[in-house]
Amino acid sequence: MAPRNRLVVDFQRNYIEFNDTKYCIKDDSTNEIHGESMKFGDLETPIYRYNDRETHVFWREDQLLEAVMIIAGHFIKTFNLTSIFHVLVSNSHPVIQIIDWIQIQNFGSIEDVKIENFTLIDCQREEKNEVAKRIYSDEFLKKITGHFNSNLKGFPVAPALWTSESIDLNKIMISHADWIDLNHFIKMNCVSIILYKSTLSREDLIVFLMDWKAGNKAELMYLSIHFEEGFELDVEGIVEMLAREFKLAYGTEENTFEIRGNDDQRVEIEILEDGKNFKLFIHSLSV
Repeated sequence: MAPRNRLVVDFQRNYIEFNDTKYCIKDDSTNEIHGESMKFGDLETPIYRYNDRETHVFWREDQLLEAVMIIAGHFIKTFNLTSIFHVLVSNSHPVIQIIDWIQIQNFGSIEDVKIENFTLIDCQREEKNEVAKRIYSDEFLKKITGHFNSNLKGFPVAPALWTSESIDLNKIMISHADWIDLNHFIKMNCVSIILYKSTLSREDLIVFLMDWKAGNKAELMYLSIHFEEGFELDVEGIVEMLAREFKLAYGTEENTFEIRGNDDQRVEIEILEDGKNFKLFIHSLSV
């Protein structure tokens, strides 16, 4: 079986990696070695082969963002790719333009091009509210098939965020999750959920766990919640609530507990004494 094509699009550092060969996009004014060129679609541009695995592609300084999109689109069209392995975005370029590129263009492919892994480091200040609306929308999340990682902070939350009944991802990690309430949290049907700076309450956690017990979180294997300062868990209170709703046992390690779920699942819970972190691991009884 032929190896699977793998495309990485890094908008932060302006490079494309296709099947372990990196195409680094450089300001054309730094090109001191002329003579060789390469075509990407209909455009031909000077290049320098730095080594067997890295090629420098020279482009106008004011068109570096466009260059990343053109070269990525070239590989998608040429090899009829149906997914991009990883897209990494930061505030080095206008993020709205990148999101539009992800959502609107299908690059001439028969199938809608998906993103296996998406990472947003940050965006420019004036974009924050609009970027939040876009990346936390049903339309955008349906583009993601694997991991979704967002470090976006400092935006006024729009009430329409996440209107679908279920957010189905392999892994979701949100570094500034103070805006996430129970309505958002309960929709996460992911294998791994990691939230930082959370303001969720112990009651929210119990509702989520009851939903899991009812069979509505079949994919869940790992949950980690780091609480915002001032929103730490009342450890004694959450333990009492767990004991009322589940068959609770103390674990073998300090600050750990076990509860049982359906389908032969054993759940290990770790709650730090200061209430700043809640972790949950789901195992089968055979483990």
